[in-house]
Amino acid sequence: MKSTIFGFVCGLALIAGSGAAPAAAVQDTAIRATDQTLNERIAARVHQDSALKNQDVRVSVESGVVTLTGTVATTQEKTRAAQLAQVNGITRVDNLIVVDRNAAATGTKGTFENTKEAAKDAGASTKEAAKDAGVATKEAAQEVGAATKEVTKEAAEKTKEGAVKVGEKTKETAAKVSEKTLDGLNKAGSEFSDAILLARVKAKFVGEDLLKGSDINVDCDRRVVTLKGTVMSEAGRERALEIARRTDGVTSVIDRLNIGPKH
Repeated sequence: MKSTIFGFVCGLALIAGSGAAPAAAVQDTAIRATDQTLNERIAARVHQDSALKNQDVRVSVESGVVTLTGTVATTQEKTRAAQLAQVNGITRVDNLIVVDRNAAATGTKGTFENTKEAAKDAGASTKEAAKDAGVATKEAAQEVGAATKEVTKEAAEKTKEGAVKVGEKTKETAAKVSEKTLDGLNKAGSEFSDAILLARVKAKFVGEDLLKGSDINVDCDRRVVTLKGTVMSEAGRERALEIARRTDGVTSVIDRLNIGPKH
């Protein structure tokens, strides 16, 4: 009798086991289908977004966890990508996107060139929120430091050149000196001096609000002005190029400026 009961129980166990495997397979297929659907949905949201459609953002979803990788130009774009990934069905967002300011300056998509930065960005959905809270204060402190450094640099340069320039009033004085010198050369029938053009372009940069915190190096060869170094924004870059182009005697301007803080 005991043998009969034991055999009956074993038979039930085998039947239950044989049904469990197909059920697990069906569940696994459903999870994969859900992940794929979520992946396609998030990717569409990211690539249709006006701020991210030209950026290198890649999406991967596994078991309800979305991982974002690639390169964007600003912290705001990185945060925006994480927000777009927050859709129904997602349990967590791992934002591993790298912020590379050069991605916007060159018009090309960034790459994972900074391994250390990528490691810091691991788990950034939580860490990034805390980091962004102090961005405004940090940038304000950098601006104060940059302004102080710029004043010191300008004072040293103009002392060496035999002229002291402080604020807009000093800038106008230097510009008038350059104009008078240039007029003298014109009257004598001489061509524009590269040295004079160089001094005039530098003088016009002093006191420009859009160029505060910038580190611009000016070269002049045969009336061709080359601008190198860094500016704080695209607007600052355009302003520097405009000033150089509109300086009398300059025939062309070569732009080798980068956008970002001084190195």
